[in-house]
Amino acid sequence: MATRMENMKHETEGSAAPVGEVRPPVIAAARRSPAGRHDDWRLLTAFDFYRLLLAAALALGLPYLPRIDALQVHLSYLVTTGVYALGAALSLFLIHLRWPDFRLQVILRWVVDLTALGLLLTYAGGVGSGLEILLVAEVAALAFLLPGRAALGAAASAALLLLVITQWLGPHPPAVYYQAALAGTSLFAVAFLGGALGRRLRTSEALAEQRAQDLVDLAQLNDYVIQRIDAGILVVDPQGRIRLMNEAAWYLYGNPVRRGQGLPLAELDPVLATQLDAWRADPEHALPRAIIRPGGERTLRPRFALLGNDGRLGVLIFLEDVSAVRRHAQALKLASMGRLATSIAHEVRNPLGAISHAAQLLEESPDLGDADRRLLAIIRQQAQRMNAIVENVLELSRRGRAEPRALALETWVLQFVEEFRRTHPQAEVRIGIDPSDTQVWMDPGHLRQVMTNLCENAVRHGATPSGKVIIEIRGGRTRESKGPFLEVVDRGPGVDPRDVPHLFEPFYTTETRGTGLGLYVARELCEASQAYLEYVPVPAGGSCFRITFRDPQRKGV
Repeated sequence: MATRMENMKHETEGSAAPVGEVRPPVIAAARRSPAGRHDDWRLLTAFDFYRLLLAAALALGLPYLPRIDALQVHLSYLVTTGVYALGAALSLFLIHLRWPDFRLQVILRWVVDLTALGLLLTYAGGVGSGLEILLVAEVAALAFLLPGRAALGAAASAALLLLVITQWLGPHPPAVYYQAALAGTSLFAVAFLGGALGRRLRTSEALAEQRAQDLVDLAQLNDYVIQRIDAGILVVDPQGRIRLMNEAAWYLYGNPVRRGQGLPLAELDPVLATQLDAWRADPEHALPRAIIRPGGERTLRPRFALLGNDGRLGVLIFLEDVSAVRRHAQALKLASMGRLATSIAHEVRNPLGAISHAAQLLEESPDLGDADRRLLAIIRQQAQRMNAIVENVLELSRRGRAEPRALALETWVLQFVEEFRRTHPQAEVRIGIDPSDTQVWMDPGHLRQVMTNLCENAVRHGATPSGKVIIEIRGGRTRESKGPFLEVVDRGPGVDPRDVPHLFEPFYTTETRGTGLGLYVARELCEASQAYLEYVPVPAGGSCFRITFRDPQRKGV
């Protein structure tokens, strides 16, 4: 799971801290980043458009300035506004290049604006012309883009510029100097307040981005837990339609083509839908009952829980596979029995060998009649059968640790079928792997043993009424969960429904000469590599045994 969470961390940018933890370094980096964030560049672009509009307004508003009379001053004023407009256009081009860095671009704009506005203010007659108010907007913009010392420095330079221009154009009455001093004080106030506002907005924005990322991380974590949990989970809306179905529930219901997406619960499982309606009508007394799935292999025990106030968001349904619990208990019981059977097999092997050897010696005697030879043949056949059982039991105890690895499914199946056809030329084997690049996680030796058992069973029991043996080996990835699988399908009479619950039990067989260990050993070999072997009924006739593999792409599972 740790590996899976690391992958999730790389898939979502910036999820380095636990969910819910405030990350001041991230916020500080948002304030101090010299390169500037995407939103800062957007603000700087908007500021440059403001500068272009300002240059146009200054040029058009020339006739309305009260203190411009001389033609030479008119020309200087217009040239200054033209150069200012070109500078704003060039600034937009530099933003597109992202060169130089953000902080330096802001400072260069301030130097250009301070120079241009100082000249225009001088041409317009200094303080009292109305243009000094433009310095307030410039200081506010710089304080917002670069809060801190840079903003206070801009306010100081703008205030000093006002005093220098006033002194340059003097002498003036004391009221003009007083007005310049008030304007300078206002610039410091704007720088301080604008910087504080900028810092607060950046902190709030960084915190909002962090919270949004935390929500994404939490949603991915919830989705991971829901999809990987062993219990089946369904979310049903008030109209009885499925809005969410995790992989376990999808598997429990036989891999339906529609996975949620508005599928009516009554269409998926009418019995469960009836129980849900009864529980909604009387939650106190309508206790859910176990549901036996078709085929009898799975027994589901549902539990219901309302979502939201009074179930306005629907109902959460937990599906517990009771049969899986029983299988686990049976597996523990069979493990104990297996150890006992192994010890018995060791003890039986020696006397069984003695019996077989004695029967062989008796067969060499020339004085035996036909009746005695028939009895000896029975002894030999039954001894061979007992020896096969002993060998299978001892094989289970000697089976080494599985060494699974990633296998290219199509390549492996082609090699296996080529070998199988040599020993079973009477069987027609058809192959279909989709997609062809599917990989599975399995011990190759174990997979060969499992497939040999399944295909030989298909040869023995899967012949058509005409005697033809057709075996289909299908595999690939399912359309819904994208999980890898491999199926062996025949066109024979199929398995009797009464025998289905006992197919994978040891020593259960419908043949007089069978040991009843083949399918049991095959399932054990699959589970050793985290795969699962099951029988899937075929409505059109025949048998289907499916191996569901662990996905090699899911590293953390």
